[in-house]
Amino acid sequence: MRAEPGQRDHFVPEIQGLRAVAVLAVLVYHLWPDRLPGGFVGVDVFFVISGYLITALLLREFVSTQSIALSRFYARRALRLLPAASLVLLAVAFCLPLLPQVEWRSTAVDLGASTLYVQNWWLALQAVDYLASEHAGSALQHFWSLSVEEQYYLVWPLLLLVAARVWGRRKARPTTLFGAIIGVVFAVSLVYSCWLTPRNPGLAYFATTTRAWELALGGLLAVWASERALAPRAGVLAACVGLAMIGIAAFLIDASMAFPGYLALLPTLGAALVLAAGAQPGTLLRATLASRSMQYVGDLSYSLYLWHWPVIVVFQSAVGHRPDLVEGVALGAISLALAHQTKSLVEDRLRFLPALRIGARPFAFGAAAMACCLLVAVLIRIELYPASEPAAQQLESAQIAPAAADSSVAAPVSLEGLKPPLARARDDNPDVYAQGCHASPRSAKPSTCTWGADDATVHVMLVGDSHAAQWIPALQWIAGNKGWRLTSLTKSACPFADGSVAEGKGGEPYASCDAWNAAALAHVLAQRPALVVTSQAVMLTAYGSTSAASSHAALSAGLASRWNTLAAAGIRVVALKDTPRMGLDVPKCLGSPRGSAQRCSRPRSLVLATPDPLVMAQRDAPQAVLADLNDLLCPTAVCPPVIDGILVWRDSHHMTATFARTLAPTLQHRLETALAVPPSPDSPATRTDP
Repeated sequence: MRAEPGQRDHFVPEIQGLRAVAVLAVLVYHLWPDRLPGGFVGVDVFFVISGYLITALLLREFVSTQSIALSRFYARRALRLLPAASLVLLAVAFCLPLLPQVEWRSTAVDLGASTLYVQNWWLALQAVDYLASEHAGSALQHFWSLSVEEQYYLVWPLLLLVAARVWGRRKARPTTLFGAIIGVVFAVSLVYSCWLTPRNPGLAYFATTTRAWELALGGLLAVWASERALAPRAGVLAACVGLAMIGIAAFLIDASMAFPGYLALLPTLGAALVLAAGAQPGTLLRATLASRSMQYVGDLSYSLYLWHWPVIVVFQSAVGHRPDLVEGVALGAISLALAHQTKSLVEDRLRFLPALRIGARPFAFGAAAMACCLLVAVLIRIELYPASEPAAQQLESAQIAPAAADSSVAAPVSLEGLKPPLARARDDNPDVYAQGCHASPRSAKPSTCTWGADDATVHVMLVGDSHAAQWIPALQWIAGNKGWRLTSLTKSACPFADGSVAEGKGGEPYASCDAWNAAALAHVLAQRPALVVTSQAVMLTAYGSTSAASSHAALSAGLASRWNTLAAAGIRVVALKDTPRMGLDVPKCLGSPRGSAQRCSRPRSLVLATPDPLVMAQRDAPQAVLADLNDLLCPTAVCPPVIDGILVWRDSHHMTATFARTLAPTLQHRLETALAVPPSPDSPATRTDP
């Protein structure tokens, strides 16, 4: 998270102090998120600092030489950043056995993505909520911000150099030219960030395109500061206001708010004001930011950022809880010690080693370091995933039956022979994901997968969100057993219903879901299956609702309307009551040192407490059959994590494909019952399948 100013005579102690403020904010947030809920804005401060220093460096070089030495710039970045980053990546790989087995695969993938500095796009592709509290992040998830900066380092000098050569023929002053280019990047990226953040906060948080304006803000400031400076009093005032803005952001912004968007203006403009103030000798500001302790932390900021998150993740994996005050201080001290040793023994030693500063050697060294990390990632991936059938396809016939839970949930869970193994739990999901026929949050185009013969006498369609998709393994078994044809039509977080649902933290309408829904309904009516099976997550929110009750009412009305439309077309409907939301990452819980069936179970009354719009909708759509199989997931007063040696959950609220397949016989009975009763719009009674 650090960019060098180039020459020592441009060193400003206040900037180093600002680095310390930024990294300490991130550290405190990751240790105690409740104490500093917006500490993650320290990353935004880093972006502004990097944009400022790198642009200032490139501008000085261009003014003096009318060019930018790209090879020298990239060589310095490689020697500055790659040694410490490679060390931390390899250290995390070495510590993999200390992490929950369920995280091994994702950590190996993150290792590769972080090595190539595309971790932010990998996380954006998964739409991971970095700030979510229900799931602890990967030990390498923090490399997303380093990836943004590396992409900036790669593109920024090229962009400025090409633009300068194309437009420089107009005899424009370098500052005018750079300012115009950077201003365009700033404006376009900021507008896009404000537009995308409420609509897709997961993507907006990680995407380089929504973060570029923060780096460009620092660049604009560098152009401005190259020719002018604030008066001393104005500088002190600007710095004080800037620090106050960063502090307000760190305390008042929290994970429930859509970020970055316009909210990121508060910490980034604050950082810009501190940078604009420049050096302020003889002031309290200088005494604070330029103090020995702040300079020390600022010097270590890059290595401290690299180490602190893996240290926290390993600790939480070992003890199963977030650190308290004493534990957090100890973890901070450990991170600081690792950062100190890394800087003195790795960063500075290799960075200034004469043998590595000759010709192409910096690039060769960087390539070798990256190749080593990639090789380790590939070897881990191969070791974890030998060629074999998915666990869901390895079940013997005796296991394809309604399961009964072990009544002794206090007993330790044996992980030997667990199906699927914890290390593969994340990937034990329905085939629609691997086959690419489950629509992503961005996609509005329905995509189907079909199993069974085209001339089958019974055609069943599964339609809904990921909570509907989790039933596909059971439906595949039924279709094969009965000779039916099965078609899936699913989309993430999108119910098969009339009306709109809200998307993301900003509560915007889920436009792609609306478009998908209209097309999905048309497709179902055109196919005219004998039966539509549907389900959806209870935590969805109706667009425009003002309370949970109004949301449930709107969702149930939309479902009933859709089901009645299908019934009028002669299509039977079976709605599967939503499955429990456990509130914890079950595979990770089981893989922790203190993991047990009791610790990783949840009371049935708690996880099934949320009103289900599917149940409410059936009252207004009496032809739909409501099937509730939750007695098989929660056969007693608790919902266990493992039933008959089979892992029930692949995360906190999706069944493993292996377990879902064991429910096939019971589900088959429910579907056969529904098919035996012809739809009749005049039916007077509401039916719930037994």
